[in-house]
Amino acid sequence: MRHVTAITLALAASIAIAACGGDSPTSPSNLKDTVKVGDVSFSVIRTTLARDFMPIVVNPGPDGGKPLAGTVIVRAGNDGGGTSFALGASVYDASGTRHAVTVAAHDYDQETLFPGRDIIWTGTIGPGRIQWLELRLSGGPYLAVGSRAYVVIDWTEQGGRTGSMRTADVDIGGTY
Repeated sequence: MRHVTAITLALAASIAIAACGGDSPTSPSNLKDTVKVGDVSFSVIRTTLARDFMPIVVNPGPDGGKPLAGTVIVRAGNDGGGTSFALGASVYDASGTRHAVTVAAHDYDQETLFPGRDIIWTGTIGPGRIQWLELRLSGGPYLAVGSRAYVVIDWTEQGGRTGSMRTADVDIGGTY
């Protein structure tokens, strides 16, 4: 009898959450713009998303524009020893649909010191170091200019620890 009561209560709670439109605590929409993985804290500083409609567009979508692209500036602070990370990213549109994107992390510090150079981040954050990263997104969906979306970034430390964070919702811009 207790087992049936527990199942009934769990089912009732699930229905109540769904009826209120609530997301689960692990839903991408509930993630914060900061995350700590091991000794490293990551924080979103700025996000831009845009579609390109310039006169020469390779691989145009149905509306004539390129797939979604963008940048996310992230501050990473290492409070412990040196460690390495791998990362991935996804874009979520206003309906909550997940879209895969390609992400490349660039060493924002080094590119500032050496203008005009494309310096790919090695994934390593030295002990006690603050690292500024520019995550360049490409190959995204054909979302409408003016619609809103956010980016979820997944970090995996060399030791296997993981963490996820999200940007604020941003308006998708366009270049014409």
